[in-house]
Amino acid sequence: AAWYKKQVKSRIQAVSEQILAQAAAQGEVALEMAEARRVQASFLPDELPDIPGFNLSVSIEPARETSGDFYDTIPLPDNHLCIVVADVADKGAAAALFMTSTRTLIRTYAEEFPTHPERVIEAVNRRLLQDTHSGLFVTVFLGVLDTQSSILSYINAGHNPPLIVSEQIEHSLKILEKTGMPIGILEDAKWECGDHKFSPGDVLVIYTDGVTEAQSAEGEYYGEERLKQVILNFHQKSNYTPLAEDIIETILSDHQTFLGQTPRSDDTTLLVLICQNESEV
Repeated sequence: AAWYKKQVKSRIQAVSEQILAQAAAQGEVALEMAEARRVQASFLPDELPDIPGFNLSVSIEPARETSGDFYDTIPLPDNHLCIVVADVADKGAAAALFMTSTRTLIRTYAEEFPTHPERVIEAVNRRLLQDTHSGLFVTVFLGVLDTQSSILSYINAGHNPPLIVSEQIEHSLKILEKTGMPIGILEDAKWECGDHKFSPGDVLVIYTDGVTEAQSAEGEYYGEERLKQVILNFHQKSNYTPLAEDIIETILSDHQTFLGQTPRSDDTTLLVLICQNESEV
């Protein structure tokens, strides 16, 4: 009996030590992931640019410690500004690393081809496929805004189509359709360049699929139609020129109401750009 008790005690001690070791390892992983999130957050712009005649706001909410979503604003010569919202087709640490590479390449080539967004995307695509072999790809909306002419030249590389609500045509809603496939799939892929000329009061909403593909406890998707309706309702009821952050708060509030207690399963990013009335510029 004494031998048996000794064996049991020894076994309990061994299991306890194993549990403590696992807890310590998990604690280290948690600390590493928290540090990774801090470093990743440092890649985002410290502050949004002050754009003459426009109002800009952004929200990004990672579903995990690190994010596959990212946004960027890149000042370019001759009153141009590059606006980027992107989403890596994965989650966690792998997506975060791929996101970092993509962001760096976009910044590099946006400065090299400041008025040719299609050449930026083509160059980034080639480099990603040459330098990485992860099998990941990323959807990207990249727009170059000429703040003097109010013309946005853009590439939609497989990304959720951004929405533009216009005051000029009875609150009409325009969709900036895809102009090519996501980057990181085919090395010789090509993208067409679209454009939109902003009128006073136009609202541009760029988002990632974490918004529209969010599911409620009943398994229903938030969906593009609900997002459109929230934006249109806000625009029609507003009796003043709204701020971009007001629209983001309205969307996120409705999004949270839809989710209830259900946690987000994907990163959620929203960018809103408003062309202000001429009297406010």
